[in-house]
Amino acid sequence: MHQEIDNAYGVTLQRYRLGEALAHLGELERAAELLERARDEFAADGRTRLTGRAEFALGGVYARLGRGEEAGARYRAALEGTRAVRGVRDEARALDALAELAASLGEEREAEEHRTAARELWERLGLTGAGSDR
Repeated sequence: MHQEIDNAYGVTLQRYRLGEALAHLGELERAAELLERARDEFAADGRTRLTGRAEFALGGVYARLGRGEEAGARYRAALEGTRAVRGVRDEARALDALAELAASLGEEREAEEHRTAARELWERLGLTGAGSDR
């Protein structure tokens, strides 16, 4: 429908959401393709918050595909983007994801640094517990 009415933003947003859905269904390669494209389109349109969210989703897909270095790069890009728009909740989620990734790679010192930073943000928001539960 968005294509029919020439709504490029709507097309990109639906592509992003479909990528997220496919990731949840375990269709990781297809999810990565859609999320990469959505990220590029959001960035080209100057949509910083959505670019960061696409980066975050893509980081999760890459982590599940065993592409740790690429996952870390995507999570760091998401963190940078969310800080640019002062998205504290998204920042905390990115820090939680970076902590989990670092721990999975045996980088416990880095994992703890990210955990501590995330915990401080969650507490500032009045939330506690695991990042995925928020």
